[in-house]
Amino acid sequence: MRFRKRLKIIKGVHLNLSSGGASLSIGGKGASLNIGEKGTYLNYGIPETKIYDRKKISAGDSNVNKYDNKVEVSVNIKVDDDGSIIVSDENGNLFSEEKLNKIKRTQAYKDMVKRLSENVANDINSKTIDFVDIYKYAPIICGSNYWEKKLNEIEEMKYIEEKIEDFKEPNKNEIIERLKWKSKSEIKDSIFFWKKRETEEKRQKFVEENVEVEYLKEYNDKQKEWENSKIQHYECEKLRKEEIEEHNEIIREKKNLIKDKILKGDDKYIIEKCEEIINNTTLPVDFSVDFEYQNQKFMIDLDLPEIEDMNTKKANILSSGKVSVKEKSKKELKSEYARCVIGMAFYFCAEIFNISPSINKIVVSGYTQRKSAKTGNINDDYVYSIRFTRDIFSNLNIKEINPIEAIENFEHRKDMTSNYELKTITPFEE
Repeated sequence: MRFRKRLKIIKGVHLNLSSGGASLSIGGKGASLNIGEKGTYLNYGIPETKIYDRKKISAGDSNVNKYDNKVEVSVNIKVDDDGSIIVSDENGNLFSEEKLNKIKRTQAYKDMVKRLSENVANDINSKTIDFVDIYKYAPIICGSNYWEKKLNEIEEMKYIEEKIEDFKEPNKNEIIERLKWKSKSEIKDSIFFWKKRETEEKRQKFVEENVEVEYLKEYNDKQKEWENSKIQHYECEKLRKEEIEEHNEIIREKKNLIKDKILKGDDKYIIEKCEEIINNTTLPVDFSVDFEYQNQKFMIDLDLPEIEDMNTKKANILSSGKVSVKEKSKKELKSEYARCVIGMAFYFCAEIFNISPSINKIVVSGYTQRKSAKTGNINDDYVYSIRFTRDIFSNLNIKEINPIEAIENFEHRKDMTSNYELKTITPFEE
């Protein structure tokens, strides 16, 4: 075996690479129209569920009334994958030619055919987009400057202890004022004016007798409250300090990761990260990856998908609103296949270059299974081998390139005919 590590990836959940919407269909690419004097209604739902809806999409149709004042029909319209249109009633029966012509003259029919045709076209063409445009989802390459900036942005938090307020003794003047008010309710005014002085003296005595008692009571209450607050304060401070320490520990780990593993290019970290990327990658194709990493250089072997996995159909909407579905030519299929498999090399290179700025070179070789005309056995035939370098790769606008042409930026081996057939080559050996 050429390399020491092999990670097999089976076909997983497809990447959402296209913008095609869900078809309006009931049990297929179809919908139901109710056309009558009161208007046109669209009935649609999701197959195998109880989710459905009915919506009025137009007022009474003059074209319906023009031909038959009593027309009230339930129409099922279906556009098949080959572009053919089937019109039937709710029981699946075909209409007579006269009634069918009436239905076809309605604007609602034309709109629905166009809408369903667009869904069919999007469904067919999105399969090609999913297959061919994998490379467009490669990440932007991050260099040393990016990681150094991230490193500087990561700051530890400083713990500054918040002091609790000192204990404040009760204010005697406030206590005296409260007792004065209380004395008025305790010692009532006399109805005799000559006893007013006596009443004031009693109230003054009441204040003098109770001020120390009230002061001591308030002092003890405040002291107890302050002690409880102090305990809670220090408990909160202890918790806050621990949280800051935990945060700073995570920050230090991130800094060490960037400084000691990412920027310096720790071998163990890079290999583990590469395995993680490959294991977590799901693409709309079957593939496997072999890789070896030594001396800041990657050697990658890609077991490529087969051309038989390609979508062989293409679709476009005609001016009439109908969909035209055709078989792709052999040249078109081979061109799209070449774009896909070479694009996969760009996709994985971007992912791996982003592991560490210390990775400066990646050699990617793609192979596929072919039957040998000499032996009749299935062989692993290499169809391209590319030496990618970080400095050139990082200047590419990946989303705008054509991989077949972008490969010319790098030293490579490929033998491709004018019809885009990839012939067997000998890969680079480092």
